[in-house]
Amino acid sequence: MTILIFINILSMHTVFVEGHPVVFLALEHNGGIILLDLNNGNIESIITGVYNPAIDYHSKQGLLFYTDRTARTISRIRYPSNGNPGTSEIIISARENHRPIDIAVDSINNYIYWADDFADSITRADLCGLNQNVILQDNSIQEIRGITLDIGNSAIYFTDKSAGKIEKINLDGSNRQTLYSIANSPNLIDLDITGQRLYWTNEGSQNIQSMTTGGNDIKTVVSYSHYPYGIQIYKDLIYWTQTRNGIVKKVDKTGGSYSSWFYTRPYNSLALKVYGT
Repeated sequence: MTILIFINILSMHTVFVEGHPVVFLALEHNGGIILLDLNNGNIESIITGVYNPAIDYHSKQGLLFYTDRTARTISRIRYPSNGNPGTSEIIISARENHRPIDIAVDSINNYIYWADDFADSITRADLCGLNQNVILQDNSIQEIRGITLDIGNSAIYFTDKSAGKIEKINLDGSNRQTLYSIANSPNLIDLDITGQRLYWTNEGSQNIQSMTTGGNDIKTVVSYSHYPYGIQIYKDLIYWTQTRNGIVKKVDKTGGSYSSWFYTRPYNSLALKVYGT
């Protein structure tokens, strides 16, 4: 069964409700960041004028972190704003040969990690952007794109889109491994912590694949998706975006036939973060 929901960009306040998931959704070009209520299709605009952002959310502190590909910055904003107008704060300023392309929040130890496709690096900092520490820097990386964290097992997983690789490195920068070397233009990646499986979107083959965190049992979970990009595992579902038609989809993480669609035109969709209490 497929459900297609058409939604308009509205301005409304959303309150998190138990068992009521919402999606923080980054929009292409300068569309900004919106909050999509999956139960009724309502949308709240959070940030405007941000160019092709990557996003992650610190639920314990109510902080949404995002990158701006043109400004080459990382910022944060409090959400929900508790009745006060949300104010964005730049915590990583622009500098030469620096462009954050994806971001991941460690909500246990209160760090942010980001992938940089100019510096070919992964860097860690405090939530306020201080105490920066380069975990990995390697000019042989062709096009670092997505990162995801496994704090419990002290691991970072990342994609090298142009090289077609999925790699793993410890949080301290040690023990780097290539888990998969023939991915077809992998974009963003996410970890199913419970199942200890990695899921990622492939732009080249326009599908979604998964494997164990050890690089075994590689499966195609969704065989065709129109230019998939952002992805997140939430409970027993895979949520992902399709960049060229503005659609957000969800399906059972085993790749079953059930799928729901959320249509976000006039903007195309990029990264997403699903959150529910």
